[in-house]
Amino acid sequence: MENDVAAKQKGIKVTTSSVLQTLEHFCNEKNIPITKIDFELISYKTEVVSHNEDGEQELEIVESVSEEMWLNPDLSIRQSYDIFLHLVHPDPNFVVNIALGGNKSLTSVVALIKPNSQIVVDEHLRDRLIRELNNKKLKLGMLIGIYDAQMYAEIDNFVAYLKSGQPFDKDFKIDIFHAPEFIPTRNDHLELNYKSSSEGAIKPGVVSADRGKILMTYTKPKEGKPSRDAKGRYLSVPEPVVSSSGDIKIGDNIERVENDKEVIFKSLKNGFVMYENGTLDVKEELAVHEVNLKTGYIDVGMDGGAKLDITDDNPETEAIGDNMMVRAAIVNVQGSIGANAHVEANELHVGGQTHKTSKTVSKTAFVKNHKGYLEADEAEIETLEGGEVVAKKVKIKTAIGGVVKCDECIIDLLGSNNIIEATRKIEIHTPHGGENRLSVVAAANAGDMKKLDALQTKIATVKNEIEEREMIVAADLKEIESASASVPQMKEKIAEERQKNSPLANVLLLKLKQLSSKVEQTKVAEKEIAEKKEELSNLLNETDLLQYKVLDAKIVAGGKWEGYNFVSFKLIYPPREFTYKIMEDSKVREITLKRISDADYEVFTV
Repeated sequence: MENDVAAKQKGIKVTTSSVLQTLEHFCNEKNIPITKIDFELISYKTEVVSHNEDGEQELEIVESVSEEMWLNPDLSIRQSYDIFLHLVHPDPNFVVNIALGGNKSLTSVVALIKPNSQIVVDEHLRDRLIRELNNKKLKLGMLIGIYDAQMYAEIDNFVAYLKSGQPFDKDFKIDIFHAPEFIPTRNDHLELNYKSSSEGAIKPGVVSADRGKILMTYTKPKEGKPSRDAKGRYLSVPEPVVSSSGDIKIGDNIERVENDKEVIFKSLKNGFVMYENGTLDVKEELAVHEVNLKTGYIDVGMDGGAKLDITDDNPETEAIGDNMMVRAAIVNVQGSIGANAHVEANELHVGGQTHKTSKTVSKTAFVKNHKGYLEADEAEIETLEGGEVVAKKVKIKTAIGGVVKCDECIIDLLGSNNIIEATRKIEIHTPHGGENRLSVVAAANAGDMKKLDALQTKIATVKNEIEEREMIVAADLKEIESASASVPQMKEKIAEERQKNSPLANVLLLKLKQLSSKVEQTKVAEKEIAEKKEELSNLLNETDLLQYKVLDAKIVAGGKWEGYNFVSFKLIYPPREFTYKIMEDSKVREITLKRISDADYEVFTV
């Protein structure tokens, strides 16, 4: 059949081992674009080349290539082709758009037949597809007639699919070459998943580990599997290079997980990665001289109890440098915290001072000299000097020009120019300064402030929703009232028009239905308004619970007041403020706010 087809072609017969080179040479010689030239495969032969004991080349023509031949590195496999070159003869029944792709080793090649192809289903379709795919392979230098059984099967499937009449609206994949898989040799490799230099030193910074974090991965060596690619080129596999045994010494806080491919070393807890004396481990405690650009950020998280000691107490330098960040369960800073530094902990101890632009957050905190921002559950400060504290409970030995927002605050010595806000109690042992502003508010700590902000935002939203709905309902009720007056007349008119079989009756009936629908919509809206008012009432009740704290709170002092100081009690809803001025040399011991009536309050002193 192939010879019959060839005989009908007007062209030049050529024998070649490279179809593409032949096409290019012919086109260059005749000055013809390669797109105008096509070819027909007449026949081909496959040759297996080997060498005998004398080194002489031996050639064998084979009908098929066995897997043993394919995987034999001592053999060469090549093909030659008899083809007819001819001008392109467009076939209106077969305009096929094909895209080819393969894996990296080219041991598997697929063809994607695009749905924009123009394909007429007839008795010649299978042969056309085979010819087209083989020609594509030959132009790419691929072997044909080898490992292509799947191609024929999938061509048959494609033809059957088209014959079934199902829509051809997506790419159809055909495996045109599928040889034994090539698996490259895998050398062993030890990957450090943390940054480390040499044994005993962790650089460029302190390395932290979270529980479950992979610290090291050892990839095992494995010899690959050889094959040949679609062009018949042998793909060899060298012996794997082994540079490490993967036998890593580990401490008690490291988990070793092994599978066929690799060995993984995981951290069993939060802590600091250490590689000392050839042993990988995670320690829960670490001491560093300082935290700076050399160490980098230290973030070990606050779960698991990891402890960080920062030992630099030089007053001329910061133990935690400018712009540094530290996070650990327990942080002990013997020295000071620099500008814009950020520290988070469950337990925090600062033996020096905090810079005015620093931020520290901890459940419990002790600070010797506080000038920055501190947020805590419980805080103890020797000297508050212009800093800000937001906490539940605060103890301060000396306060000078600071800001405190808390539930309860105890100050041994109150200097001047402080702003103290509390929800329950302000206790001052020695009121030594003036121009202090002492306020009892409904929300002073971080949690209550967030809750109050959320409540006030929600109250404002619900009030707006109620007002909007009431305006709509008012307008709808006015419209309903106006329309309802004419309902009896409309009903009479509908009855009259129905007797006349007039279309006006349907128009009037539609208006009645629209009015009825408007009434139902208004009822639903009124129900929604009632629900929103109930929601608002519940929100206001939550606000009251916060506000009642103000009435239970008190300001107490020991000794004589020096200078002039100012006291205020602030209510939330409606917002009201009650003030009291403490005069110089006053001996007021206790200040509270009492409810006189439902709407009236008064500041009481003892």
